[in-house]
Amino acid sequence: MEMPQRDMVQAASEFAARNQLPRQIEEQMLNHICLRFRTEGLKQQETLEILPKAMRASISLCLFFPVVQGSYLFKGVSSGFIQQLVRESCHFLKKKHNQHAAAEGDA
Repeated sequence: MEMPQRDMVQAASEFAARNQLPRQIEEQMLNHICLRFRTEGLKQQETLEILPKAMRASISLCLFFPVVQGSYLFKGVSSGFIQQLVRESCHFLKKKHNQHAAAEGDA
C-alpha cells in the first residue's frame, strides 16, 4: 500500500533533518515527491490525448512550471527557458508514453 503524499513529505523532511542534509537536497526531495503525486494522481495521458497541443502545453505549464522553477538545478535560470523546457518535456513524455504503449501492445 502506498504512503499518502502528506506522510511521504513528512517522512522526507524528517529524514533530511535526521541526516542533517543541506536544505537544497531536502527541497529537491520534496519537489520530486510533489511532482510524482501530481502526475500519478491524474489519468494524465488519457486526459491530455484528446486536447489540442497548445492546451496541453498550457496545462503542463500550470502543473510543472512551479516544480521545475523551484528545483535547485534551475535556480537562476530564466523563466522563459523553464517554460520552453516544460513545454518540450510534455511533448517528449507523450512520445515516450506512446512508444511504451506500442511496445506493450506488441508483447
